[in-house]
Amino acid sequence: MGLEIFNLGSREPVPLKTMVDELAGAMGVTPQIQWAPRQPGDVLHTFADLTKSERMLGFRPRTTFREGIRQFLTWFEETYARQ
Repeated sequence: MGLEIFNLGSREPVPLKTMVDELAGAMGVTPQIQWAPRQPGDVLHTFADLTKSERMLGFRPRTTFREGIRQFLTWFEETYARQ
């Protein structure tokens, strides 16, 4: 039996600024951002192709990006606060 690779995520792209704002808000910090020109190879838009995940796993995203960030930070704090 071979290995399978699945994309899990959302079909909706999340702009970098939105991701930074959500993380900063959830963490209660104000980021200091220095914008730089795009670099060769930068990808303008990315999102998960869920075709295979839906077909083989029945996967359909139910968690919003905002809620996913909050759940991740809770997990991270609980996991790494113990160390």
